Amino acid sequence: APALPVADGDRDLMSKFDGLIAERQALIDTGVTDPFAIVMDEVKSPTEAVIAGRDTILLGTYNYMGMTFDPDVLAAGHA
Repeated sequence: APALPVADGDRDLMSKFDGLIAERQALIDTGVTDPFAIVMDEVKSPTEAVIAGRDTILLGTYNYMGMTFDPDVLAAGHA
């Protein structure tokens, strides 16, 4: 496995993402729609939402355990 980058005292914790941020911005500057700017009109279930008025299957929501609507998880979030 490749070695993880060593923290540099002159850089903040999130600076490791600077290269990714620059690449994303370069893509956006070419006219590509920002995939992180998608707004869900309604979340129907852990795998379905309404986006721009259309029913959409969610494939990359990081909800592989299906806990988005779990009552205990919601209560902890509110607390």
